[in-house]
Formats: sequence, C-alpha cells, structure tokens
Amino acid sequence: MHPPSGITLVTEFTFMCVSWQDTDLPLQYEFIYFTNGNLLNVVYKGHKNSKDTKLPVGEKTNNFTIDFRARVADMFGAFTEVKVPFQVRDLQYCNGTLFSLFFITLVLRNTYITFFTLTWFL
Repeated sequence: MHPPSGITLVTEFTFMCVSWQDTDLPLQYEFIYFTNGNLLNVVYKGHKNSKDTKLPVGEKTNNFTIDFRARVADMFGAFTEVKVPFQVRDLQYCNGTLFSLFFITLVLRNTYITFFTLTWFL
C-alpha cells in the first residue's frame, strides 16, 4: 500500500494484495477504513486485487491517522485481514504550509463543469 501518508483530496493511494493463495477459489478482496468512532467505509469489494483512491483526512487527535485494512477472503468467506495505518493530512496542516483549495461548479446545458485552484503559502 503506497504511499504511507498524503494529503486529502490530492494524494492518490494505491492498495494492492499480491501473492495470496487459497485452495478455495475465487478470492475476494476488500479495502476498508474506519473513521469517526469506528464508522466502517468500504473503498472496494470484489475480485480485483488492487484499487486506487483518495482518502478523507484522518482524525487530528490521532495524528491524522486512518485505520485502513485489507481483507482477502476465500469462496466460503473465511478471511485474513491486514491492518495498515495511513496518515492523511488536511490541506491546511501539511508541513506547516498553508494550503487553499477552491472549487467552482458550473451547470451549462445540463452538464456539470468543475474548476478548482490549489494554492499554497510558505
């Protein structure tokens, strides 16, 4: 799983389970994380062994850490789970640098167009 830390809405995290084996195929992969007092969030559940996604900011009281887990299950539902903590910082808390993210969404003939700017101040 890469990278181990990043910035919410900016960093794309890659989760991958390789070399898992079981006699009871097919294998099913599940990538999940917990937030706000153990609220379960499912990033992906299916037969693909990898997923790219962005994550929400971790809890400030826990050093911006997200409790992320990868589960690999066989056809009977027996699974193994690996817990990997990720640090996902808010834009304004990244390395003492102040960031600003601004979104504008326009609707033009039933089509949504989103513009955004990302600026930072050292």
